Amino acid sequence: MDAVSPVASQQAFMKETFAGIWTKLWTKKFDFKGKCYFNGTTSTAPNPALTIEGIGLIGLPLPERDAKLIISKALRAPLGDQTVANTQVLDGWEIEPTRVSFRNPKWKQYVDEMASKTICNALGVATGASNPRCELSKLSLYQAGSHFPPHQDTRKVDGVFATIIFILPSAFEGGNIHISHSGTKVFIDVAKNSELNTSVLAWYTDVIQELKPITSGYRLALIYNLIHTSPDVPLPSLPNMQGAVTGLREVLTRWKNGVYKVEQEPPLIAYILSHQYNLVDFGKGSQCLKGSDAHKVAHILPLAEELGFSVCLANLTCTQHGEAEDSMYGCHSRSWFGYGRRRRFSFFDEDDDDFEETPVMAEVREEEYEIKGCVRISRGRKLDLGDFSVSSNAISPEGAFEDADPNGTEGDGAGWVEQWFNRSVLVLFRNEDAIPIAMEIKGASWALQQLDLSSKFPTEEARSVASAALADLKNGRNLTCALPLMDRAVLWEDAQLWNTVCSYFGNTSIETIGQAVEKALEAFGLESIQPGIEGLVKGVAKLQKRIEIIDTVSNLVEDKVDPEWTNALLNVAIFSYTQGSVDDIPNLIWALQKVGLESVQTGIIPKMSKNGGSHQFFVALSKDLHHHREKFASSGRVSNQSTSAQASSAPSVSEVVRQCVSVAVQHWRSVASRREQAHIQPTYPFLYGINAPRSQDPSRIDWIVEMVDLCFTVGEMRPCFDLLKDILLHRGGVDTPEMFKTVYVPLIPKLKSTLEKYGKRMSSEPTIASFLQNLVSVYFVHILGSKSTLPKQLNQAVKCGPHCSDCTQFETWVNDVNAVNDYHLKAAQGRRKHIESRIRAMVLDCLATNTLAIGSPHTLVVSKKKEVWAKYTWSGRQTSAVVFLKAVASSGEAELKELMGERYTDVLKALQGAQMFTPVEGLVGVDITGPDSSDTGAGAMGQRPRVGLNPTIPPLPPSTVGVKRKRSDLSPTDAIVLT
Repeated sequence: MDAVSPVASQQAFMKETFAGIWTKLWTKKFDFKGKCYFNGTTSTAPNPALTIEGIGLIGLPLPERDAKLIISKALRAPLGDQTVANTQVLDGWEIEPTRVSFRNPKWKQYVDEMASKTICNALGVATGASNPRCELSKLSLYQAGSHFPPHQDTRKVDGVFATIIFILPSAFEGGNIHISHSGTKVFIDVAKNSELNTSVLAWYTDVIQELKPITSGYRLALIYNLIHTSPDVPLPSLPNMQGAVTGLREVLTRWKNGVYKVEQEPPLIAYILSHQYNLVDFGKGSQCLKGSDAHKVAHILPLAEELGFSVCLANLTCTQHGEAEDSMYGCHSRSWFGYGRRRRFSFFDEDDDDFEETPVMAEVREEEYEIKGCVRISRGRKLDLGDFSVSSNAISPEGAFEDADPNGTEGDGAGWVEQWFNRSVLVLFRNEDAIPIAMEIKGASWALQQLDLSSKFPTEEARSVASAALADLKNGRNLTCALPLMDRAVLWEDAQLWNTVCSYFGNTSIETIGQAVEKALEAFGLESIQPGIEGLVKGVAKLQKRIEIIDTVSNLVEDKVDPEWTNALLNVAIFSYTQGSVDDIPNLIWALQKVGLESVQTGIIPKMSKNGGSHQFFVALSKDLHHHREKFASSGRVSNQSTSAQASSAPSVSEVVRQCVSVAVQHWRSVASRREQAHIQPTYPFLYGINAPRSQDPSRIDWIVEMVDLCFTVGEMRPCFDLLKDILLHRGGVDTPEMFKTVYVPLIPKLKSTLEKYGKRMSSEPTIASFLQNLVSVYFVHILGSKSTLPKQLNQAVKCGPHCSDCTQFETWVNDVNAVNDYHLKAAQGRRKHIESRIRAMVLDCLATNTLAIGSPHTLVVSKKKEVWAKYTWSGRQTSAVVFLKAVASSGEAELKELMGERYTDVLKALQGAQMFTPVEGLVGVDITGPDSSDTGAGAMGQRPRVGLNPTIPPLPPSTVGVKRKRSDLSPTDAIVLT
C-alpha cells in the first residue's frame, strides 16, 4: 500500500468502516507466488521395483492379478482422521508404509529431486538450510467405483505442509481429480495414457481435493508427506504476499493511535481463516496453522507484537435464522411439498423418497456470531478468553457467508429455517484493550484473579479492574470477586475500598471471613474497618451467620474493644434482620436476652409486618418469647442503655408478644384484601382454591385454629378478637353460603376442642361467644331469610320481554315454590328452543329438561328436581338452620340461650317463620374500648355483650338478594345444606 496523506486517510475512512479497510487489505493486497497445487505426467520415471510384504514384487504396468493380490492384503481406506472405513464415503484400499519397499535405489533419488526442486518451486516453497523430507504415508489402490469426497488432507505428522502422490503405471479410466482453494478450481485428468506413464500430483494440505469415481481398471498410487525440516524458516505455506506488510503496518498503526475506530464491543477484529482447526490444536500456537493461514500469520504475528497488538486463534460459528424457500412454483409454505424441501420433480414420480428433507434459506432475518475457544498466540501473559458473542462488525471479510454452503441446516416445518457455518478465525485487538475485553467477556472476578495486579501501588489498569469488580458486586453479580478485591484493598492500603467491598462478602465461609478480617485488622486497625464489619453483618440474611460473624470478630479483637461495641453490633444484626426464617428464632431469642426487646419492636416488627409471608415467623417468635418470658423479666437488659430510666422505657415481653401475634393474625385480612382487589388465586396455602366449592377447607380452618390457640397460649385475646372479626368481614371474594360450607361451620367444633384444652366453654368465653353471635346473625339474615320471602335463587327473571307469553308463563312456574308438577310446552321447535335457551341463561341447578317426540308438534317437559328443590323451600331452609344451631350449641338449648342472650327469642321466632331475624344495624359486636386484654387476660372483654351493632366494626357488604349475577359468580347452590 502506498503512503497517503492523513487528510486523504481521514476522507477514505469517512467512506469506509475499519472492517472494510481491513478486508480490502487482507484479501486484495496480498499477492501469491506459485500455485496451490502441482501436476505432471512423465514416461521417464524409474520403475521403483515395488515390493509388498506378503506378496512380493509387483509388476508395472499393474496387472489385474497383482491388483487382486494387493486387495487381499490391504485394508479399507478411512477418510481423514476417521478410524473406521465407510465405503459410501470413500471406497478404496491402502497398505501401511512399513509393508512397502523399493528394490530400485533410483526411485528414492527420483522422489527426493522431484519434491525438492520441481514441486517446491511450483508451490513457491523456500527450502532454507535443508530440503523438505519426503516420507511415504501409504500405498493406495482404487478400483472401479472407488472415489473419495471433497476433503482436506490431515496432518498426522508434525511439519507436514503438502501431499505428493505418484500414480504408478496402471490402466484405468475415470478418476478425475478436482482441486479448489480460495475460489480457484482445477480439474485434472490423469487417466489418459496411465498404463505407460507415471503421474505426479502435489498440493498444500489445506487444498480441497475430490476424486471422482474410477469407471474401470485399477489406479495404483504412492502417497508421500512433504515435511518441513528447516527450523530457521517458517513452515512453508501458500506463496508469499507481496506489498501487503507496509499497508498492514499503516492500518494497525492508525488503529493503535485511535484514528480508526472498531465498530464492535469488545473492540476486536475476527478474520476468517482458510482452514478449520480443532480447538485442541490451538495449544500449539501458530504451529498448528497451515497453508495460506500459516503464511499470513507468519507475517502479521511479528508486526502485531511490535505495534502492541494481541493475536488470538479461535473458532467461529455463524448462525442464521430466516424464512425457508418455497418448494415449487412460488407456492406458499403450507403446500403439500413441505417447507423448503428440495425436490427432483417428475410428473411420473410421486414417490416421497425423492424429497430431500434439507430446508433452503430464502431470506436471512437474523444472524448470530459466537467466538469459541479464543486463546492468545502472541507473546505475553497467557490469555484464554473462552467463548463469547460478537456482532457482524467484527467479522472480516464482510459478507463471508453470503455464497457459502452451511455446515448444517434445520427447519421447524413452519417456514422458519436455521443454518450455521463453522470457521476458524484470527482475532486481533490492541494490548491496552486486553483488560476491558477480558472483563467484558470473563467478568471482573476473572480479571482480578488472572491479570497481573500484584503491585503494591495500584496502576490505572488495576484501578479500572477494581472499579468494574465493585460495580458487579453492587449489581449483585460476580460475588466471588469480593475476596480477591478485599485482598487488593489490603495490599493497596485502601481501607475505604475494604469497607465498601465487605458488605458483599457474607456469602463466604466463616473461616474465610475471619481470615479476611484478621488481615484487615493488621493492616488498618479496628476503628478503620468497623463500618465494613457492620455492613458485613447487615449483608448476611441468616441470623445464625450474623451471630457467628460477630463471635468471630469478637474473638479476634478480644480486649481491644469495649464489649458494648459488640453488643451494639448484635443489636444492629437484630434491628436490620428481615429474612423471617423460623430456623433463626432460637438464635434470635438468645440475642434478645443480651440486647433487649427494643430492636424487635422498632426494627423487626415494622419491617417484616409488610411481608405477607412472615406470619409463621411471628407465630413461632411469639410462642418462644412467651416460653422464655421469665428470662426476659429477670435480665431487663437494653443495648447501649445503662440508666434505670432508659431501662424502664424498654418494652415488656408481653407487649412484644401481643404485637407479634397481632401481625400474625392480620395475615388473613391482607391476603383476603389482595384477593378481592386482584381477583386472582392467592399465593398463600390456606387460601388456595378459594372459589372452588368444597365441603370444607382444612388448610384455612387449621390456620385459624392455630391462631386462636396461640392467643390462648400467650394470654393475648385482643388479636383473637381481631382475627375472628376479620374472618367475618374479609372473605376474599367468597360468597356467604360458600364461606359457611367451607370455613365457618367446619371451624366451630375445632374451636370448641381448642377451648376445652384451656377448660373453657364457647358460650362463656367472651371473644368466641361474640364471634358465634355474629355468625348466627349472618346465617339467619343471609341464608335462612324469612318464610314469606323467596330465596334469591328462586327470584329468577326469565322473560325476554313483556310480550313473550311463553317466557311469562314459565317464569311464574319457576318462581312458584308450591308448583311441583312438570311444566309442559307443546309448540314448534323454535318456541321450545327459545325456552331452553332461557333455562341455560338461568343460574339454577334444580331443573331438568326433556323433549317428548310424540305427536306434532313435540312437547318440551321441564321438571323440578325434588331432592334439590327441597333446599330452596322454607322447610328445607328451616331444617338446615336447625342443624346449624346444633353445631353452634352442641350441648343443647340451654347453651344456645346462654350464647344468644336477649336475642334468643328473636332466633326462635325467625326459625319458626314468625318474623325475620334483623340485627339492630348490622353485625353483632363487643365493647373493645374497655381495659387492655393484656392486663387482665380473657376476662377483660367485659360482661355478656348486648347483641347489636358496635360502631367500631365495619358493616357487612350490601346484600345481593334480588341482584342477578353471572353464572361464574355463583356456586352450584347458594342455599347451603348442612346435613
